[in-house]
Amino acid sequence: MQTPAGYLTWLNFISHEYCHAFNVKRLRLVELGPFDYEREPHTPSLWISEGFTSYFGELAVRRAGLSTRADVLKSLSARIDQLQKSPEGFGADARAIVARCVDQRKHLRA
Repeated sequence: MQTPAGYLTWLNFISHEYCHAFNVKRLRLVELGPFDYEREPHTPSLWISEGFTSYFGELAVRRAGLSTRADVLKSLSARIDQLQKSPEGFGADARAIVARCVDQRKHLRA
């Protein structure tokens, strides 16, 4: 957070996590609900919820006047570029996101 870019990254992270209170917790795919806190949901569609959360998190920071339009477009462009350069295409990235989410949940339970 010692640089403007670092601060913006932190703001986007905090906003992303705040957006989870609404997206995925309240607004969710049929596959994810109703929540059963005793078992993890296993779905290949989790990437769409993460994508919406990421987008609206950055949009909230922008609408609060804490980032510029160029910052948001640069971030979206970087994400699209990453997907396009992935050797297996979009599907590989989606599977990686789901795998990371599952790994994080397992780590939190340990």
